[in-house]
Amino acid sequence: MIDEDSIKPLFSLLQEHPSAYEKIEKEMTQQLAENVKGENFLFSLEEEDKGLFSKVYIIHPKSFFIKATIEGEKTSLLLNDKEINGPVSTSAKKEFGPFLPGLYVLEAINEEEFVTVHDSQHIELFSDEGEKTIELDVTGNFIEVTSNQKNVKLFANGKDTGVVINGTSKFGPVPGDGSLEIYGQKEISGRIVTSDPIVINKETSASLFIEEIEEQPTEKEVVTIEKPVYLSSNDFIFPDSHFRLISSSELRGLTKDQLRIARNEIYARNGYVFNSNDLRQYFSSKSWYVPNRFYDGSLNSTEKQNVHLIKSLE
Repeated sequence: MIDEDSIKPLFSLLQEHPSAYEKIEKEMTQQLAENVKGENFLFSLEEEDKGLFSKVYIIHPKSFFIKATIEGEKTSLLLNDKEINGPVSTSAKKEFGPFLPGLYVLEAINEEEFVTVHDSQHIELFSDEGEKTIELDVTGNFIEVTSNQKNVKLFANGKDTGVVINGTSKFGPVPGDGSLEIYGQKEISGRIVTSDPIVINKETSASLFIEEIEEQPTEKEVVTIEKPVYLSSNDFIFPDSHFRLISSSELRGLTKDQLRIARNEIYARNGYVFNSNDLRQYFSSKSWYVPNRFYDGSLNSTEKQNVHLIKSLE
């Protein structure tokens, strides 16, 4: 039965290819003039005699079928945005129809827990052949995810995947069309540190970098801090360590505790909230220290190099 929805693809075809009007008109004229019939006509005319002076023609549209091979688990199929089949299994072969001549879009959708993989094809049913064969693949790809840290939780599009990265972990399927964003998270010293997000297109691997943050001593650990010998004013050991590289010679002569203060004042300058009581009390006594609970521990390149150098001498 022809209804409004089933005839829309035909109108789309005529709008896309105005020359199709001429083909249809030519075929109907041929049928009327020569009284011929055939399965290859897009629209066949059947004459029905209604009396001596009356004739009625019944138009029979040609029937088209679509044969599809679908690769992918639990795949749903949509034809022109309407579902035509429930979930199908891997390597399923399906035949759909009959359809009127027209323009169609067949789409396969595989909805995984964290991503959606889809594939589609535009189909033009207008040729002499009565069927169209296509292939759709929504199996997706897998990527290898690594990190510079251990025990990193993998997130995909804002959701915890349950994957913990230790070395290299495989994750997928992924669509490969830029609709997937991944990042890693790890708890360090009671704070959640998040890597920069990575958008996955055609990549086969991704590396998530987690910034290192000062590991604080446990509550039971007692640390005595000697009053440091300040090398500069403003209650800093190194007031310019955020934009100037410190040399090893400047660190010679400092005690272990003074080195620890010098390293942590780099974080304190950015508002880091310390878990260690002694460090928290020490920096809270400085007029320049303003705690910022939203500071995630990130450093600029100069600060990172200074932290690394100081830590190597502690």
